[in-house]
Amino acid sequence: MNDERLNVLQQLTEGVTLTITSYSDNLMASRLIFQAKATAPLHHHPEDELNTVLSGRFECTIDGKVQVLETGDSVHVRPDQVHSLHALEAGEILTVWGPVRNDLLKIFVRGPGRPVLEG
Repeated sequence: MNDERLNVLQQLTEGVTLTITSYSDNLMASRLIFQAKATAPLHHHPEDELNTVLSGRFECTIDGKVQVLETGDSVHVRPDQVHSLHALEAGEILTVWGPVRNDLLKIFVRGPGRPVLEG
């Protein structure tokens, strides 16, 4: 594991930063920090995903069904389900993927990363 690149804020999308906190061959944990009204757009991937809201309120869409998540709520996204998150207010989500998201590791831990933009 490349510890020097763990726990570093990196830009995922506009208004959304990602911090990969730990990973193994089978699991990966991260924090997603959202500015108010920021969105992680519709996407899908072959890994299972569990999201737990640590703070804030979010609109979560999974396969076209929308639900509001508040602090303490969790949601399971099955492999290849199309999903997104939209922050109704600023907040943070703990996300766990299984198996590990190698695409994200390649960019944010093993590759060049995407530092948070300063402005």
